[in-house]
Amino acid sequence: MDLENQNCHIRHPEASSFTVSAASSAYSERKSCRQLCLDLGMTLAGTVGLEHVQNSFSNASSTGDLLKTTKDQQRRLQELILRLVKATVAFGVPSHRLKVITHSVSHSMQCPANLYFLDNHAYLEFPAKIAGASPALFPFAERTSMDFTKLSLLMRLLKTILRHPAQRSVDALLADLAQIEATPSAFSAVSIAISYVLAATTGAIMFFHGNWKDAAMSGALAIIPATLMLLANEFNQLWWVYECVSCFLVSLAATVLSKHFCYSTLILSAPITLLPGYTVSISVVEIMTKNILAGSIRLCYAVVHLACMTLGLTLAPILLNASWDGSGDGFQRKPVGGQTCAAENTIVVNHFWLFLCVPLYIGAYNVYLKAPLRQWPMMITVGCLGYSVAYASKHVWHAPPEVNAFAASFTIGLSANLYTLATDRFSFNSIVAGIFIQVPGSWGLRGLLAMAYAV
Repeated sequence: MDLENQNCHIRHPEASSFTVSAASSAYSERKSCRQLCLDLGMTLAGTVGLEHVQNSFSNASSTGDLLKTTKDQQRRLQELILRLVKATVAFGVPSHRLKVITHSVSHSMQCPANLYFLDNHAYLEFPAKIAGASPALFPFAERTSMDFTKLSLLMRLLKTILRHPAQRSVDALLADLAQIEATPSAFSAVSIAISYVLAATTGAIMFFHGNWKDAAMSGALAIIPATLMLLANEFNQLWWVYECVSCFLVSLAATVLSKHFCYSTLILSAPITLLPGYTVSISVVEIMTKNILAGSIRLCYAVVHLACMTLGLTLAPILLNASWDGSGDGFQRKPVGGQTCAAENTIVVNHFWLFLCVPLYIGAYNVYLKAPLRQWPMMITVGCLGYSVAYASKHVWHAPPEVNAFAASFTIGLSANLYTLATDRFSFNSIVAGIFIQVPGSWGLRGLLAMAYAV
């Protein structure tokens, strides 16, 4: 990759801005090699640290050595930007923030870069300065599950780069980034699997009109998707059918148990961690912020995801109710003669128990998000504030659902951002926790199930 083709501006402390090609022209005007070394060393100081650059250039004894050293510095700078962007993608930053982060960091380092993001595939481009030259393009696919242990450390590093770009050398920043990448997550896969049980138990009471008996059985059935998740981590091909298989097995067990438990509560709460509520919410934000491709892809994925869950949930009752005598009778998508359930959107147990269920539900998702314990108090506080506002709006003010959702989301966003302004700390985790408790993702699934039942 030729440095002359890269639009990585090197800014002199005395406001004289030029590139390596301009420096070479200055040399052709009979500037001494020593003077050229001094100029380039001083101009790079704003990006990679003055002392580091002076040491790098102090041994340059010829123009060829100087240009070679400069190219190496630019390659290291591009490597740092690329690895920073990869880390932000891998640790769970949504795409509408990725472009802002990439633009801010690359311009802070005087090496502009463009990010093209397609949810699980991304391309980082360093534009060419010379017209007609090919830009440096780096494709990568790094989207994994959220990891707030590493993401909070990464955000701290990015703040250092943006606020004090000359404070650390490129090598020191790369070492810090490598240390963050090697940091173990706060919770293991087994801990996350256990959190599935807690989320299903509390979710049955909070969202799916279940009593204590239904909640206990929902937690027991949540062992099915939790176990399949652990198996999918070992056999990656299982992820292709994970949602469909999990919902089929949950529905199969719920159909058998439907005479003693509320069937709809079981099939909605047991796979609650599979519901794409966060995915739908983020896709809408991405589309509204003009990240059309990423948002559309994510929204399309959420629809297909829900369709797979609907297929799994309706297939089991059909097979169990079918008559195998060839008459074609008995193909029902619901269990026959199941227990009567409470009305939807009601809370069956004493509402006082919500003070216990809401924090436990958020705690279960904190484990799922791999958030360290030091982040839990603020995440639980913000989530409880959002739920309390929605509860008061619905049960005290008797407002319609859209008002409840607006009031809760406004409270979550306001409280999280005020926390950041007051403490200068990471608050994206609190917003995500609030989204999980406000949008469990069941509306889309209920709609598709209603369509399936009507056929």
